[in-house]
Amino acid sequence: MMHPVYKPETLKTLLLSLNLSLTKEKGQNFLLDSDVLAKMASFFKDTLPILEIGPGIGHFTRYLIEKNQPVTVVELDKGFVRYLEKELGKKIKIIHKDFLKFSFSDLEYPKIVLAGNIPYSITKDILFRLFRNLSFIDEAFILMQAEAGEKLLAEPGTKKYGRLSVLTGFYTEAQILFYVPPKAFFPQPHVDSVYMRFKPKNKDYDKGFEEWLNIVFSNRRKTLASVFKKKLGNEIFDRILKEFAFTVNTRAETLDPETLYKLYLKMKQ
Repeated sequence: MMHPVYKPETLKTLLLSLNLSLTKEKGQNFLLDSDVLAKMASFFKDTLPILEIGPGIGHFTRYLIEKNQPVTVVELDKGFVRYLEKELGKKIKIIHKDFLKFSFSDLEYPKIVLAGNIPYSITKDILFRLFRNLSFIDEAFILMQAEAGEKLLAEPGTKKYGRLSVLTGFYTEAQILFYVPPKAFFPQPHVDSVYMRFKPKNKDYDKGFEEWLNIVFSNRRKTLASVFKKKLGNEIFDRILKEFAFTVNTRAETLDPETLYKLYLKMKQ
């Protein structure tokens, strides 16, 4: 079923009535294309409860409700919360909270499907929240800036490869499902967006690995020897180099996620 969406002028009027305004700093963009919304919803199965990040005025929420599963939304802006309570309050559970401070353990369900059209300005923060809570997530479908999504899938040795690429590859099976052009949004962003699917692998999240990657990729152009030899000592570091068949010129940014995790575990010993 196709649901009507607001036209830009109508949306502006609604936002004014809710005492809300769009800010470039937050990277807020409303998806106003019914075809895109329907296509996004088509990837959801009718088997698990759904948690939506930042539903705004509920354009996508209306499609999620059709899946006949419980829908919970986490929304920070009070104006949107009031609007959702009025329009959809009997059909969804609304949590008035910042998603970055939301606790997945407070959910009524052991597993959920995560959904969200996430603001460009906090994409990285939301992704870290996703990775740290994968034990609660069966699948995640996220709409984000294309450049950010492409970085998550970057290959070792490329400029876009970084710590989020490593965490994505190590903890999830991720893929870009399709691209969304700027004209589908209001206000129109200057870049394309991507709709991505994340399927968690059966691995416990290791916060220590995340912190180790912060060290590694804050010195991405340095060799492993430059970063770790002094900390570990010559004898231990040289033994690790030999065990992994690395050279003194090997850099972490050239290594795949599995190798980096093995190296992290070895250095922990």
